[in-house]
Amino acid sequence: MKIKFLFPNSFKIIGWVILLQTIICGSISLLFDFEPEILNTTVLAVFVDEVFGSAKAFRFIENNLLDEILGVLLIISSILVAFSKEKDEDEFISKIRLESLVWATYVNYAVLLVAFVFV
Repeated sequence: MKIKFLFPNSFKIIGWVILLQTIICGSISLLFDFEPEILNTTVLAVFVDEVFGSAKAFRFIENNLLDEILGVLLIISSILVAFSKEKDEDEFISKIRLESLVWATYVNYAVLLVAFVFV
């Protein structure tokens, strides 16, 4: 069976390297409250909720971009790991991948539904 939506096997190694480095940097950032000054910048915020004031939409705020960079790297590297071909890709692995994708879609929409209702 020809599978067109998977990355080549070599992307899995690249994904694991980026993923492990991102997890280590994220853990250091969380444990030691590390935020490099060079990543402080003014960004557009869609929603700003001030502690002692009113909520405002579409304002410029001062923010450190480390969290966003690590989040994007985590998502991209996870996609590379999850959607790269195995060395010996057979029909059983393809079936497991398809079933996993269906279950991930169900769980994703369940979480989205709960977020709509309760957040």
